[in-house]
Amino acid sequence: MKEESKWRKSGRSFRAEGIAFAIPTIMVAFPVGGAFLGNWAGNRFGHPWMLYAGLVLGLVAGVRETVRLVKELKAIQSESDKKK
Repeated sequence: MKEESKWRKSGRSFRAEGIAFAIPTIMVAFPVGGAFLGNWAGNRFGHPWMLYAGLVLGLVAGVRETVRLVKELKAIQSESDKKK
């Protein structure tokens, strides 16, 4: 029980929870943002396919950021496992 309270006091628990909650937000926000930007660019320049390009770029950016966050989350977990 003491180890858990030390882990919580260090802030690693809250950081890990924040990262875990950020992942679904990123997977929704990036594609939606890309679609909005693509739609705006398509309307501005007269290329309707830019909506799809923005959506795909948003998906790629979301997956890339999610992979980065999962690696960071694993690093936090392995760091806490080493201190046990």
